Amino acid sequence: MPLDDEMITDLLRWRSETPYAKAGDWIFASKRMKGRQPLCPEAIMRNYIRPVAQWAQIAKPITWHVFRHTFSTLLAENDEDVKTVQSLMRHANSNITMNVYTHAVTSKKRRAQTKVVEMILPEGNKAVATKGVA
Repeated sequence: MPLDDEMITDLLRWRSETPYAKAGDWIFASKRMKGRQPLCPEAIMRNYIRPVAQWAQIAKPITWHVFRHTFSTLLAENDEDVKTVQSLMRHANSNITMNVYTHAVTSKKRRAQTKVVEMILPEGNKAVATKGVA
């Protein structure tokens, strides 16, 4: 999986701070298990992510699956091609990627609608159609 340079920097910083930094150690190792096992994903969700979501007043239930939907949708919003999104999501089939995980984003829907309106309006009315569109 390719990683962004900022992510690599953060992981290297974490490695310099954790007591479990030997080759073969888990990146996020369980202190309770003295690094012999990774942190339990549900414990990470329960002890770190959900409390922060509650503090941020996010009412929607947060799950690991929500992160996958968000990642896929943000990639599509950034106009990444379907094959790239499919690959980063590790899906065997692009139909799963686009029909289950990727959601239409309001700003993109608005831009698409504005393009159609601009195609059918007379030249003089186009400025009125696009006024206030972000």
